[in-house]
Amino acid sequence: MRHLLLAIGITGFLFSCGKGNHSEKESEINKDSIQQETPVNKIDSMEIKNSTTKKIPLVLETQPVSGNIYQITFFQKNKTIFYYNTKTEKGNIALNGNQYRINKYLFDSKTDSYHFFGNEVTIHASHCKYKENEGEDCGYGKFQTIEIILGKDTLKEKNIDMQDCSQYAD
Repeated sequence: MRHLLLAIGITGFLFSCGKGNHSEKESEINKDSIQQETPVNKIDSMEIKNSTTKKIPLVLETQPVSGNIYQITFFQKNKTIFYYNTKTEKGNIALNGNQYRINKYLFDSKTDSYHFFGNEVTIHASHCKYKENEGEDCGYGKFQTIEIILGKDTLKEKNIDMQDCSQYAD
């Protein structure tokens, strides 16, 4: 009886080894087909990951500054959104919680347009509609739209008022 059990055990062992080799070949074939499919799955998951990443829009923040002499100040709803002092040649704008220094400006009298430049930021305010001046040293105007560029992002703001005291006489 012992020998019979031993013979059955050995036969079962040999039979399972032969069957195991056949399964390994099937596993290798399956692994090859899975490996070929894997790069496609990785690309798909990377595309999904990239497509679900949301771009944070630019948010313009108000400044605790009002119009002063030698200063060009831009307002929206009576709140300062950015300014530039022509005497110190410095200005500031706040976007997404960060302060950006403005250190240069150009005025194009042919198009009544202002252009401001700074570290990482550019602002274009074109076609100013000037208001009547009543003997004051400052000019006042309105822009339908201004364009603020930060890196590759652009923000357009509408209905912007401006006070230009850059030509203030001492």
